[in-house]
Amino acid sequence: MTLKVGVVGAGGIAVESHLPVLQNLKNVEVVAICDARAMDVVRRDETGLTVKPCDPGALAEAIEFLLRNPRRAEEMGLRGKVRFEEFFTEDKVVPKIIETYQEAVQNAQSNS
Repeated sequence: MTLKVGVVGAGGIAVESHLPVLQNLKNVEVVAICDARAMDVVRRDETGLTVKPCDPGALAEAIEFLLRNPRRAEEMGLRGKVRFEEFFTEDKVVPKIIETYQEAVQNAQSNS
């Protein structure tokens, strides 16, 4: 089994590829650096591992854990893919974004 570990940095950006966290979640086992946006997506010890920012030792330990526990890593990766498909595909996210913008415009118009 080949293990591809994605490291998600602050702001929800995948460190190794600069892909958004959501795209990273659907393809690999994830180690997320604790950040509000990443934590909305990566469920600790369920769909990936989390570490505190600016803690390279914790990051190394998380990656080593995944490498030493490929079955657990694969399980988290599969759960991450399921979570991605359930909540974060384009057809689910785009309507929410449009709704948020429409509400913002309505609020701005009613306040002017």
